[in-house]
Amino acid sequence: MLTTDDLATPPPGWTIIVRRLPTGFGWCLWSSRQIALDDRLTAAEARCTRAHEILHARRGRPPAWMRDREETLIEQTVASILIPLEALTRALQWTASLSEAADELRVDDRTLATRLQHLHPSGQAALNTRLADVTR
Repeated sequence: MLTTDDLATPPPGWTIIVRRLPTGFGWCLWSSRQIALDDRLTAAEARCTRAHEILHARRGRPPAWMRDREETLIEQTVASILIPLEALTRALQWTASLSEAADELRVDDRTLATRLQHLHPSGQAALNTRLADVTR
């Protein structure tokens, strides 16, 4: 089981560089074993993008026919690791908007949206119950 620590440290032999990228938030540069992050990212975007690209590096380069599926899997995995259900519940209990909740969780809006869209049914039920308790 991966942890936030696993997504904070690149695999052995990989380095992280921060520079202006022409497109995207981050890339895995497979031939040089580098993870490139755009220097214009907010702290939350950088945290999420770094985790995303580290997971790519850990999993290895997928074949071309599997890239879309791999992107989806990585987005969902990163969201679930960076946003544990308990932290998500606490943030949603007191924040007034999803952007405020994302700030509280130190993630970008996209990662929070991914987490919410792909909650396991049992997680969704637990979240609904806890949020209903707050509004009573």
